[in-house]
Amino acid sequence: MILFRKENTMQVGDRIKVIDQEIYGKIIYVHKTEVVIEDEDAPTDDNTLCFKKSEVEEILTTKSRKEKQNDKCRI
Repeated sequence: MILFRKENTMQVGDRIKVIDQEIYGKIIYVHKTEVVIEDEDAPTDDNTLCFKKSEVEEILTTKSRKEKQNDKCRI
């Protein structure tokens, strides 16, 4: 039984990688089953791409970024 799928934790600002491809980007919009990202290496002005949530994996989440900032403040 799956209680909580990782796909449901994706949010705007998270950095993702497309599985089995060298495409990286930051999520700019989250749909029910898809995410829209800004492709970091796009050669054109239109750098937005849409992928199913099952096609991508999170690299850096907004939550982990905030935790790292809090750790820096404590030092």
